[in-house]
Amino acid sequence: MNRHQPLIVVIAIYLVILLCGCSVSSHPPIPLQVVTTATLLSGTTNISYAANLSASGGVPPYNWSIASGNVPPGLALSSAGTLVGTPSSAGAFTFTAQVTDLAQPQEVANVVVSVNIIDQLLVTTAALPNGSPGVYYNVAVAATGGIAPYSWKVTQGSLPTGLSLNRASGVISGKATDTGSSIFTIQISDSQNPVATASASLSISVNMPPPRNAVLYLPGGSADHINVDGSLTLLPSVITPPAPLALSATLPILFTIDQTHAPGAVVSMLVNPDYSLTPITSATLPPGPPTIISSYGWPLVVDPTGSNLYVPGYLDEQGTQGLFIYPADGSLHLLDTVTIPNVLSNSPRLIAFTPDGKWGYISPCVSGVVTSSILTYSRSSDGKLTQTSGYAPTASNCPTSLTVSPDGKYLADVEFIWPLGDSVQVYSIASDGTIAPVVNQQFMVPVAVGSVADLIWDESSSYLLPMIVNGPTSPGWATGGAAVLSFSGSALTETNPPTGVGGQSIQRVGSFVYTSQSCSPPPPFCPSCWIGPDPCLSSPGPSNFNLKNGQLEPLPGSQGAGGSVVY
Repeated sequence: MNRHQPLIVVIAIYLVILLCGCSVSSHPPIPLQVVTTATLLSGTTNISYAANLSASGGVPPYNWSIASGNVPPGLALSSAGTLVGTPSSAGAFTFTAQVTDLAQPQEVANVVVSVNIIDQLLVTTAALPNGSPGVYYNVAVAATGGIAPYSWKVTQGSLPTGLSLNRASGVISGKATDTGSSIFTIQISDSQNPVATASASLSISVNMPPPRNAVLYLPGGSADHINVDGSLTLLPSVITPPAPLALSATLPILFTIDQTHAPGAVVSMLVNPDYSLTPITSATLPPGPPTIISSYGWPLVVDPTGSNLYVPGYLDEQGTQGLFIYPADGSLHLLDTVTIPNVLSNSPRLIAFTPDGKWGYISPCVSGVVTSSILTYSRSSDGKLTQTSGYAPTASNCPTSLTVSPDGKYLADVEFIWPLGDSVQVYSIASDGTIAPVVNQQFMVPVAVGSVADLIWDESSSYLLPMIVNGPTSPGWATGGAAVLSFSGSALTETNPPTGVGGQSIQRVGSFVYTSQSCSPPPPFCPSCWIGPDPCLSSPGPSNFNLKNGQLEPLPGSQGAGGSVVY
């Protein structure tokens, strides 16, 4: 035998075993394992995505598949280990990926994979509201998607002069100083790595305010245009909030109370050139005590200089009553509060200011208390109120409807004298704001006739116009109307008896007088209170007039109209 023959035999045996695959393992020296991190890069909806899963060891090539769970919608895992596609939904997704090799027997490795898909960063604001010079502007440009926090900037064009963009919040605010239209591009950047950006082309028009004394906003939620002859034309496109309403004396801003959600909020709105309203901002009012239902139906007042808004309400949950003081530029940044007990018992005319806004008069009356007073407040340049004096009308219960004459010399009010009825009194206003009665014989409205719901002066300070709602024993329920009282400086004389239909408010534009109407059936607890024809079924009387020489002449088309506030 050849001395090399045993070696040849051994080699031959091994070759036979190898060729037939008999009982010899093909496991590689390095086992199969996944080397991909369990957390993949984030993706964005509607943007193509690709991430590779990788393995090592075993016997390549590898084959990948999903063992359990679901990949993000729009993506798929290829057999080569690439997660690819365009994500269609945002969210955090987790699935188990499985890889196999060609070893015999086959090796298997699993990995739990997490991938986060975020929404695409988009600026969602398509248009911005317009503004007006001197009016506070406060609008946030909105965006969705990406990863907060965001950063905002103007990349092209410029904002209107006086407005600025908050880089962190995307809020455009300030007071525009010039009119005109500004077109600009706003870009938002998020906190991804790499950073995602989105842009939008926007514009803001700053318009001149509409003419004054041209529109009557109605309590029913609409508005009438005041024509040259004093008649009214409905503006169908203007929808106003319900009363209470207050208007700035100098800026095109209307204020109201949003009573949709308790406890309510003060809302400022821009009066647009077509007299429609655009919300500017709001301020939530605190609730009163749990036993008190805070409807916030009380009147709002802007001082004659147009600087401050005064809102009555509960200052805290303990029921402390008083006034909230805001700037009247629409910003509604709380400036101050002043405690005034029982101020919520006041009439529709909360504060009567002198024309220069220096002195204000409030009657925080308590029903049934004879000693209610008229309080005098000095008003500082920042709008704060300080009580300086008080006057207690003789035998009067709850002075209401305080109103200062246009010349600033007199204060008139309505005083209930028990048990006779309502009366109208006039006071002189001294240089220090104190008041003293000048009418020795007050004008009386007996209980049997009705009550005075509101009171205003004419433009010459020569006439007072009380709005009278007839009492339950007078002919017709809720009839009455506007009357005219001539004021001589020491006496009141009726020149025009109550005319029209009774209501709760009376407004004036020059010599044109506009009154609200009240038409209600008799209360169910007192059917016998109805005397005379039903004013709700018959044609209502006139409600709008022209005041001439102490007489009220019905205006054209005045039947059925009414008024809340005049812009």
